[in-house]
Amino acid sequence: MAIDISTIQRAAAAPAPGRITAPARPVALIVGIVLVLLLAVLTGTLMFLRSRTQGEAEQVASSMKALDEARAPADEANILAFDTQLKTLALLLDGHIRPIKLFDFFETTTLPETVLKNFSWSSDGRLTLAGEVSHYSALGKQLLVYAQDARVLNAELTGFTLESAGVVSFSMALTLKPDVVRAVNP
Repeated sequence: MAIDISTIQRAAAAPAPGRITAPARPVALIVGIVLVLLLAVLTGTLMFLRSRTQGEAEQVASSMKALDEARAPADEANILAFDTQLKTLALLLDGHIRPIKLFDFFETTTLPETVLKNFSWSSDGRLTLAGEVSHYSALGKQLLVYAQDARVLNAELTGFTLESAGVVSFSMALTLKPDVVRAVNP
C-alpha cells in the first residue's frame, strides 16, 4: 500500500474524532479591535484629566491674580527691607556667642549640690563662674567634673569663702573650647 503526501496532509488537517474546533478567525482582526478599544479608553481618560486639570489651573491662576491685586507696593517694600535686616542680622550672628550650647554644658556638668549664681564669658572662651556649695568636698568634686570634661581646656578655682550657715561661696575660671559657645558653620 502506497501512501502519498497529500493523504498525510489531509489527515493532519482533519480534527481528531470527538474534538470541537472553533472556526478560524483572523488574529490580526482581534488584535486590531483590542487596540482600538484601548486607544478609545486612553483617549477618554486623557480628555477627562485634561478638562479637570484645566479647571484647577484656572482656579490657581485666579487665586494668584487676586493675591497680586491684594498685595500693596508698600507691603512689598516692607518685606524687602525686613529681608535685608534678617540677612544683616545673620551675618552679624554668624560665628558669635550662642548661649544655648553653654546652658547645655551647665546642665550636663553641674552637680546637684552646686548652685551657680552668676557667670560671664569673654570672647576668647574664658568663662567666670560664681556659685555656692554645701561643703568643701562638693566644691572639689565640682572642680574635678569641670576639669575632666572634654569641652573644658582649663579649669581653675579662683577663690572660695566659708559663709555663715556652712555654705561655701566660690568663683572659678574655665577656658572652654570655641565650639561650646560659638556658632559652628556647617
